Amino acid sequence: MLNVSLDLSNPCNLNCAYCFIEEKSSVRKLRRPDELTVEETMAILDDFAGAGARTVNLVGAGEPTIDPHFETIIDAITARHMTPVVFTNGLRFSTDHRLVRWLYQKNCTIVIKYNSSSAAVEDAIVGRSGYTRAREQAVELLRDAGFAGATPTRLGFDTVAFGANYAELPEIHRLARTRNIYPIIADYIPTGRTNHGLFDGNAAVDLLDDMTGDFVMSALQPLSALQRAALVRKLSEIDAALGVTRSADCAYYSGGRCTQLLGLYVDILGHIWPCVARQWRDQSVQLSPIGFWRDNDRPSLIWRSHPYLRHLRNTYTGACPYKNALRLS
Repeated sequence: MLNVSLDLSNPCNLNCAYCFIEEKSSVRKLRRPDELTVEETMAILDDFAGAGARTVNLVGAGEPTIDPHFETIIDAITARHMTPVVFTNGLRFSTDHRLVRWLYQKNCTIVIKYNSSSAAVEDAIVGRSGYTRAREQAVELLRDAGFAGATPTRLGFDTVAFGANYAELPEIHRLARTRNIYPIIADYIPTGRTNHGLFDGNAAVDLLDDMTGDFVMSALQPLSALQRAALVRKLSEIDAALGVTRSADCAYYSGGRCTQLLGLYVDILGHIWPCVARQWRDQSVQLSPIGFWRDNDRPSLIWRSHPYLRHLRNTYTGACPYKNALRLS
């Protein structure tokens, strides 16, 4: 069980209308009363380490860097000889230089939200004015600290493809490649406010003024089949020109394989899932977890014994089993 994923606390300093972690009917992200305790999180990390995990993805449930126990948990991951991979909006990094330097010393990899270089687009869909400017500051601080100076890189862009950013995705991809930043460009994860791979975050949009809300509703429409095929071809051409080899069975438009299938995901309430899509397929789509930490289910045991996970291991190519295949044809 090499690459596992874990939620920290649910609050977030953004309110992305397309958040796949948040329930689609929610207005904004708030702390849940029954979140995992820090003691439970430490026990889960022990279980991960005992099962051979090499990396721990901190994917949410809210913004990891504002969790009150964030640094304690980073310390715990590294103490267990695993590498922390932090998926973040980067807001805290734009002002907290100490944290940036500390995370570099802790051998963390940082994957930062980067949906658009346009503040008119990005600020609207994340629900916070000034976010794009702060994110750019954070990216530069991370680069200055050396995160993009390593081989392999320790800095990535997490980009969701939708109607309003479709035209600029090739340039975002090229920017990442030429700066030694790992690009992750993907369709919606089919859960939460992007249920079934479609934009379904109407409740969050209701907080916005009418003009902004109408823009967000239009901007976040998913790509058509023709757009998806054209994007795969264009990014493949960019990579070929740069000498980058892409996987034949990729999970992302940017050519990477999904490695989250090589581990399990434990959400903020202790539910255990095959991946952050929070579903699995056994003849039909199953929306129930495959285990629950507080019922004494253990990821290490489920990983070895569950027939669905055995099937995923035996058929693993790096493609995503929960989204449409991304092919050049």
